[in-house]
Amino acid sequence: MNSNGFFGAIVLLLAIEALLLINSTENELFLQQENMENKISAIEKTGFERTEAELFLDKVIEHQFETNVSKPVVAEEIKFRINSEIIKAFQELDLKNTGICKENFSGKEIKVKELNLENLTTITSLSVIPQGEFTILQYTISGGINYNLFPCAEISNENFSNYFRIPINYSIMRVII
Repeated sequence: MNSNGFFGAIVLLLAIEALLLINSTENELFLQQENMENKISAIEKTGFERTEAELFLDKVIEHQFETNVSKPVVAEEIKFRINSEIIKAFQELDLKNTGICKENFSGKEIKVKELNLENLTTITSLSVIPQGEFTILQYTISGGINYNLFPCAEISNENFSNYFRIPINYSIMRVII
């Protein structure tokens, strides 16, 4: 009878060990799933913030066209105001690691200059085209002499970061009367 009790205790201990092993595996899978969900959430949040930044900058530039343009049109003055508002918008959005960037060979952004009026002025243009009673204005991120520079900033959430950029050849056009 002692051997049955001993055998039963061993079976019970093996069953408990098996349950603990299964529970441990389930906990590990649960933690991996939770970690993956957190990463996906950070990626989604970063993408949302990037979209918000893009829309906000479009509105900032459009606002400059709508409120501060009168005839005679002085291109350098309008370009200065737009560039100043872009810099201010980057600050208001609390973007990190802002600058003038270019892509490296792997397609990643590399900050090459600070984001300031002088540097932004060298990579932007404002065209003024009179057409009788109308004047066409076009603000463009030209990319500078080599057509490879653009304003950029880092958007970070938890352990994930993404770069926001105003792309080369970004352009907004307005017609004023």
